[in-house]
Amino acid sequence: MSFKLDLVPGDALSPFQLGASLFNTLNLLQSYRQVYPSVKVAWDEDAPSTAPIHLILSTPPVSLLFHPLSQRLTRIEVREHPGDWVEYHGRSLRQDLGQGVTGEDGESDVVKTIRRVMGPTYSASSDNGGGEEVLSYPGVAFGVVKIGNGGSKLSRIVITPLPAPPNVPVQEAWLHPTLPDSPAVSQGDLRLVEIKVNEARLVQSVALSFHFPDSTTPPDPIVLQIGKTTSEDLLCELGSPIRSFWKEDDRMSIHSASAQGDAALSPNPYFISHPHLGLTFLIHPTSHTLLKIILHSNLPGEVNFGRSSRCSWEIVTPNSDRKGSSHPFSAISNLLLSSGDDGRHLGVHHGANGSQRSASVDSSGSHRSGGSGRSKGSKGEHSSSNGIRDHASLSGEPERPMILDRTVDGGDGAVNGKTTEIHGFPGIALEVTGSGDVETVWLF
Repeated sequence: MSFKLDLVPGDALSPFQLGASLFNTLNLLQSYRQVYPSVKVAWDEDAPSTAPIHLILSTPPVSLLFHPLSQRLTRIEVREHPGDWVEYHGRSLRQDLGQGVTGEDGESDVVKTIRRVMGPTYSASSDNGGGEEVLSYPGVAFGVVKIGNGGSKLSRIVITPLPAPPNVPVQEAWLHPTLPDSPAVSQGDLRLVEIKVNEARLVQSVALSFHFPDSTTPPDPIVLQIGKTTSEDLLCELGSPIRSFWKEDDRMSIHSASAQGDAALSPNPYFISHPHLGLTFLIHPTSHTLLKIILHSNLPGEVNFGRSSRCSWEIVTPNSDRKGSSHPFSAISNLLLSSGDDGRHLGVHHGANGSQRSASVDSSGSHRSGGSGRSKGSKGEHSSSNGIRDHASLSGEPERPMILDRTVDGGDGAVNGKTTEIHGFPGIALEVTGSGDVETVWLF
């Protein structure tokens, strides 16, 4: 084999660092396809938003486990002759294990060898029923299986974060991998978006909080206001966008009676995208003020999976009720419908609702085209939430959601023809998957 993986207990295995985001890890693997030729993604189809995500590499034989909500790397496991791939402090484990004490059948005693290389530790944990014992150290565990007459071999190496969870013995920490609130590798990454709404459930402001070193005072959140925050503000606060592109497609204008007339003469709004933060912004073409904020969930199995980080968000009411990306759509809908006014939940329809759908498809199009950014949206970008509420009052029943198929333009999604629903509320629209999870949030 052409390379070795350096073991750093509790921290990393060569390029794979605990706490790294799924988005960055996927980009790493794509950038070095010759080194990592085969990667499989595994997840729970019944709970894509709340179950762990697995990346399984064939060469080297490494499994990476990501937390479902933060989508950060929480465990690294090397399988299939791990001693052939891993070295510690520049020493090949394969070479060291070959110098172990030999049993009656000629096989080396791996437990003695590990203790010689790593030092003393607690006794191996009980047999788990598969013939394996686990020898644990802080941040790393070695699976050992008995073979022949007294011999043994290394079956796997598991790297987990430090410090271990409280009240968990060292010998069991590998079973309960837990990241700190702000792992070192996450510094500067987006931690949480708080969508603050008023009593009528209209968006008042959006606060962005970032990861920071535990030893420092947390910085104040970055507060954004639609219609007031400018592109220059975003540049100063978030840095240069990774992608920017014009909104070019107006197919959604068919749903808006006001989107006629001088549409061809009007300048197009433009998008700026920060996929590493899970955020995309729509900017007014002349005033350069913020029109929409788009938050991406990066759910496995969906068409846009792998094109951005997962953005963690919460809707916060004046009485501090909170629902967000860790909750199903039903709970979020109940929160948005719990206001004291007569606002109704409606499917994306006229005016601003039409623009809700445009933002979703526009942003995903930019990821496919690498910045050229085909867009779909209505001209009615300035339609207010009052327009939605007036429309809702025309009928006694809530509107049905609109159906969105992101693969109709020839995208490379996971499942051709897989559709989602767009549910609209005053100032907020949610893209909901078949599992009842929220894939995209549009704020306008």
